[in-house]
Parts: sequence; structure tokens; C-alpha cells
Amino acid sequence: MQKKYSTEALEDFKNNILKKRKKATQELIFIKTSIKNFGTKIQTENNNLENGPETFQKENLNQLALRQKKFIDQLDAALIRIANGTYGICMVTKELIDEKRLQAVPHTRYSMEGKNALK
Repeated sequence: MQKKYSTEALEDFKNNILKKRKKATQELIFIKTSIKNFGTKIQTENNNLENGPETFQKENLNQLALRQKKFIDQLDAALIRIANGTYGICMVTKELIDEKRLQAVPHTRYSMEGKNALK
């Protein structure tokens, strides 16, 4: 029989995920605002979007925004796993993922053993 975390533990995990999601969403909004403002600054100051360092910095901000969006998507997927009762169960070993690991990396789908087995 497959083990599962208690309803109380799942609620704690959910609250942790929601806090991280809120913070990540705020950071994404800040990054997107920075990108928008940065693009306007480049256009008005240089009248040329192909300015080396400025274009490089804007591209770095775009990459950061993409990583942040991916993180938010992973957190959303974790919330779905909580709702459907599969959260905290390693996809490889089918055992419970250590609680400390879930607190540190709440979107993980693998225990350390499962992650190492994938390598």
C-alpha cells in the first residue's frame, strides 16, 4: 500500500507553496516591469535596440523571466498534485519524499534516491 502524507501535512506543504508562489509572482512582475522600462530606456536614449551591452542585459532579464515563469508553473503543478493526492510521492521509487526536501524544493517529484536513479 502506498503511503501518503496526512491532510495536515499536505495543508502545511500547500501553504509553503502558496507563499513561494506569491513571492515568485511578485518577482516576475518586477522583472517584466524592468524589461518594459529597460526597453523604453534603450529606445529613447539610443534610438537603437541593437546596442551591445544593453541588448545583452535585456536578454538576461528575459531569461530570468522565463525561469521564474517555469518555477511558478512547477509550483502550480505541485498544487495540483496536492489536490489529487499524489503530492510527496516519488515518481521513481513510489515512496514518500523526505519532508525536509519538500520544504526546500516544494515542486520536486523525486526523492533523492529517485533523482539519483535517473542519472
